[in-house]
Amino acid sequence: IYGRPTIQGVEFNIDEQVVGIPGTPEGERNAFTDKIVYVRGYEGLTRLQLRGGQNFESINHNVTEANLINDPTIKEKLEADGITWDGPTFIQDAATGKQMAEMRITFRKRFFDNLPQKDTEYRLDIIAVDNQADYKNQTKVLRIATSEAAVEIKAPVETAPAPDPENEPMAVLSRSATLKAFVKTDDASAYGIKYRRQGESAWTSVAASGTRAAGDAYTVTLTGLEPNTTYEYTAYSEGYDKEDIQTFTTEGEFDIPNASFESWSTYSAQTLFGKKNVTLPWSEGDKLASFWGSGNEGSATANMTLTDKSSDMFHSGVYSVRLESKTAVGILAAGNVFIGHYVETDGTNGVLSLGRGYDMSHPASVRFYANYRPGNNVSIKKGEEGNVNLPDGIDNAQVYVALTTEPVEIRTNASNRKLFSQEDPVVLAYGQVTWNGNFGSDGTLERVDIPFEYNERAKTQRPKYLIIVASASKFGDYFSGSPGSVMYLDDFELIYDK
Repeated sequence: IYGRPTIQGVEFNIDEQVVGIPGTPEGERNAFTDKIVYVRGYEGLTRLQLRGGQNFESINHNVTEANLINDPTIKEKLEADGITWDGPTFIQDAATGKQMAEMRITFRKRFFDNLPQKDTEYRLDIIAVDNQADYKNQTKVLRIATSEAAVEIKAPVETAPAPDPENEPMAVLSRSATLKAFVKTDDASAYGIKYRRQGESAWTSVAASGTRAAGDAYTVTLTGLEPNTTYEYTAYSEGYDKEDIQTFTTEGEFDIPNASFESWSTYSAQTLFGKKNVTLPWSEGDKLASFWGSGNEGSATANMTLTDKSSDMFHSGVYSVRLESKTAVGILAAGNVFIGHYVETDGTNGVLSLGRGYDMSHPASVRFYANYRPGNNVSIKKGEEGNVNLPDGIDNAQVYVALTTEPVEIRTNASNRKLFSQEDPVVLAYGQVTWNGNFGSDGTLERVDIPFEYNERAKTQRPKYLIIVASASKFGDYFSGSPGSVMYLDDFELIYDK
């Protein structure tokens, strides 16, 4: 497979304007000079055409429609106009070893000088068709400016397209956006990016810091944006006001369902001792539909409810969620609540699915209100001593948060145990808080903020699932801790950078 014909300027870029003032003597500023164009095509050239269109028709120029190969009468006319050509000659292409025809067109100074001055550019198509079996073709436009008004003003900066959420998922957030533009000329100055809410007329300009050379990119971070809002933006530079407008839409801000634990119900679950009613932090008794789950289904075997609503203390509404660790047949079961659902009971062990789909936004932190009192008499399940670290004999509570690309399965059976790890490839952001003693004043819930720490994977992958896990006994996965450890939680909220 061989390429199309090539049309190339010699010592000038044919894709840029040829600029001058007709009649200016050679050597002076704004004088035209000869321009040479090489045309090459595999297996010869069947047609090489100059087509001037209306601009040249208006001055009755011979270049309006001229075939340099098949029209022997045109040569003398175009030479009088200042256009000459040589060839075709044949050369061997070093890369392919195939014969290539070459023609050289010279647009002499007198051709340009004989063009009347006008406020728009002259456009002369150069069309080449080769002699391959499928007759490949190529067209280039020789653009000529004969006055200052016709000169194309080069944009000193260029606006980059809006970031792709799949490839740059953290470039546009709910209240900020990092956008890119390019410096195109070395004389660009005082540049940056200006933006406005779509539908508004006034622009807000944000300058870029530092200096750059032509070809370099620069970025600007916009702040104070509104979530779920479409904005227009464009690069700007001093003295340049052409608008190359692009758009982006900010992320939303996700509201966690039943975040204040006001809605509760029960569902029926099969246990080792028959069907039991299980308490659920959701308005409908459906654990798969519920945004929140708990280990209540596992503890229901022993007729215990570890996680339930409470009006003892709360931040808003009339309820909070109360988590209490308890012992059954000598084994500790930790009070817990999490986003996701309880899958099944494996013997006396639990299988959980952590995470629910959300709007794929990038919160800065999770805020909630808590009170914790550890129980006395830490017990460590036999065989788990190496996994439990409670050196002071005081139970620990933990709340951790994560953003992931898929749900995370948890299994507590020692034979096939799989616990949560922030190093899991599906985890894009993580944060946690641990208490090894009392937290909060008696009878009061105090505010807690857990920042998300985004890892390198978050730069190229979008989060799809939100995980929050709270346990009154941090080492409850190993059935270790203190019976009587109690945690109250209320009003979970995702916090976004302002």
